[in-house]
Amino acid sequence: MKLAREVKTGIIAIGGILLFIMGFSYLKSSPLFDNSKTLYAVYDNIGGLQTGTQVMINGYTVGKVNDIRFKDKSGKLLVTFSVSSEFEFSKNSLAELYDTGIIGGKGIQIVPNFEGVMVESGDTLRTESKPGLTDLVQDNLGPLKEGLENAFSNADSLLVNVNDLL
Repeated sequence: MKLAREVKTGIIAIGGILLFIMGFSYLKSSPLFDNSKTLYAVYDNIGGLQTGTQVMINGYTVGKVNDIRFKDKSGKLLVTFSVSSEFEFSKNSLAELYDTGIIGGKGIQIVPNFEGVMVESGDTLRTESKPGLTDLVQDNLGPLKEGLENAFSNADSLLVNVNDLL
């Protein structure tokens, strides 16, 4: 059986289109046949969270951040992320924003809760922001700064008295 030239051209064109779609999804690092759930979280401040950041459960990567945009005119940010369907947890779970390292960068860590209705695609999780290392240092730096200011003012008055004495 001999195939017509038009049929061969059509097969090659369809094959090329399929290869383009598969290559594009590979470069975008989003699987073509995805069975993940799309979830949402609303934050006041995301502190440098970026799209493509990994989403973790107990230190294991289960998804990634897909989109970040303003929710409304209040300035709150709506974070859209996908989570693999292989691990089940409830709608009462917490999407916690945490520091990924010393230099900076934020990630989302899901603190799973197994009581209640299981999460489905399109649900919004409760949110919380975990203070990072820089936040803790800044909080503890205030009392140290006040102590140093008091020590310098005492040293200054001491040097003025020594100068008067001499």
